[in-house]
Amino acid sequence: MNATAWPMEIDASVSSRPEPEILAFVSLLAAAFEKAARQLSVLTQREMAVLRCTVESRSVEDFRVSVEADAEKSCFASILKMHELMNADVAFLIEESEGLRLYDTLMGHPAGRTAVVDADVVSGIGEVNNILGSTFINEIADRIGRAVHPRIPVTAFDMLGAVLQGVMLQDEYIDRTVVCADAVIREVPAGGFKVRLIVLCDQAQLVRILASV
Repeated sequence: MNATAWPMEIDASVSSRPEPEILAFVSLLAAAFEKAARQLSVLTQREMAVLRCTVESRSVEDFRVSVEADAEKSCFASILKMHELMNADVAFLIEESEGLRLYDTLMGHPAGRTAVVDADVVSGIGEVNNILGSTFINEIADRIGRAVHPRIPVTAFDMLGAVLQGVMLQDEYIDRTVVCADAVIREVPAGGFKVRLIVLCDQAQLVRILASV
């Protein structure tokens, strides 16, 4: 199944003087989302494509401020801890309304049929987040030429503020960099969902790892 209906738009704002290694990370994120869309096409038997991918880098404090307005919104989350490779925590987030719409697509239901989040919905969206996580990990491994073994992912359905505060925005992380990537994965000819990837990392270590990419 071909999931190339639209050329993907990439808008990257990584810093005032982006290092080549950080730009390589932007390319890595975009490639991972494209591969995830292809896997979702197989899973759903519907044509899925990445319409848009925006990437930006912020300090932890700026990121905290940026998510305050949405802190009480519920989301499906999957957290990967990659401390051995690049001292990073990675989160895949899908908002509740987006997840319910996606679940109907996964199950072949009419749009709007699922209105309540239950254990089946959490499990179904968890599988999507697993696909997103595995494509991200595999893309890193392919580019750096070594195996990547994160810890077992932690999945949750909770308020955004609780998810981030519990695993990513603790005070000891204040000196790290937050890389945010928002991707719109769209079904052809309509529908789709948005996923947010958040990488909380040690930027200097990330640069060293990607220097050879």
